[in-house]
Amino acid sequence: MSINRNRSLGIMSAICLAMTMSQPVFGAGYSFEASRVIIDQGNTEGSIVLKNSSPKNILTMSRVLDSNFTETTSAESLPRLFVTQAGESSVIRINVFADRLPTDRETLFYLYGKLFDAHKKGEQKLKINYINRIKVFYRPKSITESMLAAIENLQWSVNNQTLKARNPSPLHISMVSIDINGSKKTVNHIIKPFDDWITGIKIPEGFTSLKWTAVNDYGSFVEYEKKPDAF
Repeated sequence: MSINRNRSLGIMSAICLAMTMSQPVFGAGYSFEASRVIIDQGNTEGSIVLKNSSPKNILTMSRVLDSNFTETTSAESLPRLFVTQAGESSVIRINVFADRLPTDRETLFYLYGKLFDAHKKGEQKLKINYINRIKVFYRPKSITESMLAAIENLQWSVNNQTLKARNPSPLHISMVSIDINGSKKTVNHIIKPFDDWITGIKIPEGFTSLKWTAVNDYGSFVEYEKKPDAF
């Protein structure tokens, strides 16, 4: 049984539960000022701000990993090691090497930030305060589809009473939740470009509505709904 995506309601609600400027907080006084970095339109450099509103200086080590959380030669972060003074901010730049990346789809990286208390006199070891990672998306110039369109146009089907999603777009879709007949299940899954995802969610007979929530380019949640004509 397949859900007719051509008859979707396409209902979107921007739920301000994950606003970009507040999502990736490290802890008291340490935060990135965005939850993701998007490098698009053929650009090869992006940046993100690390804000230190604490009374202490912090030392940060940064690096970029690929989507499998392994070292990559296709992107780098600069500077790799730096101090952010108390009450100040620092900018981390992310450079991608486009000639090493696919041209027909988005590439996902992770920017890792490892924060330490800046070395104090008499201390022999650095103390790790926080570790966090930020998604970095590189979109080649050939991609024109918007993230909202990609989320809305997910293709849904039911196989053996299990819900399945197909992502026909060249973008990564960060899923948050799926709601069947008013029963919401939280998910934490990224659907890769042109890929299928078997959700593991069992579909009851005679279900009447399907809603899904994903993350847009600004780090906010958006929700769409489809009501199939027949079951």
